[in-house]
Amino acid sequence: MPLKWLTPPELSSFVINHTRSNNPFSMLRFGDGEYGICKYVKQLASRSEFYDRFERWFPLDDIPHEELVTLSKNVLEAFQHTDLLGVPCFKEAYGYPKWSMLDKFLEDNGMMNKKMFYFYDIFTLWRNFDTFGHVLNNRKEAFYIGSRDIGEGLKCRFNIGTVHQMLLQPEYFMWKGKNSGLSKFVEEWQGPRHYPEMYKAVCDWIDNFDDLKGKLFLVGAGGLGKIYCDHVRQHGGQSLDVGALVDGWAGLVTRPNLVDIQHYIL
Repeated sequence: MPLKWLTPPELSSFVINHTRSNNPFSMLRFGDGEYGICKYVKQLASRSEFYDRFERWFPLDDIPHEELVTLSKNVLEAFQHTDLLGVPCFKEAYGYPKWSMLDKFLEDNGMMNKKMFYFYDIFTLWRNFDTFGHVLNNRKEAFYIGSRDIGEGLKCRFNIGTVHQMLLQPEYFMWKGKNSGLSKFVEEWQGPRHYPEMYKAVCDWIDNFDDLKGKLFLVGAGGLGKIYCDHVRQHGGQSLDVGALVDGWAGLVTRPNLVDIQHYIL
């Protein structure tokens, strides 16, 4: 079955039209971390790769292995449920051995029928299209889950009545891009860990809102963010996995795509 690729204009139209329909949907992006943990669930990756991917999102410390496996299964289910799936472009993907079986992995897990896009196009939607303006301008309310305190910025930029915000621990071990001249670093965080302390709190926070129909959630929360997006979708809401775009909105250069940071700051 051939993959159904969306060009950036088609992707923008899809997001705008589905948001306006008020029907539940989610847009997720499938990156290195998610690929590593999902492959482990299917016994296609080593335990060391599995732990390495999780450790980029939050410190593991005393978290039982079985809990991590359960989280991985939940992430995989989120991808199986999503309406839009972003993956690396194939020129990039097949240049790396770990991505060489991507199409087979998608087929084996029932995801070949998804509408697909290149996950870097989330930056294109911001830079080259007014996608976010179309879906956020003059909303009565919007919802945000992520590690950057951008609620007020979103409110002012898009004239949103209320932005409900849930702040989380920043990505624990962030790769700032090997081609950008920036190094790896561990970002200090004084609050509770993303997992396990905040994980259930986020799901409860989502559940506390009455009737999610037509409610739009912007999520930039690493691998667990995919689970939150799916939780919103399964309860009738809409979710966009915006990833590191929230760093750009906060004025932080954490990916090579964000080097021209002036184009991203809210």
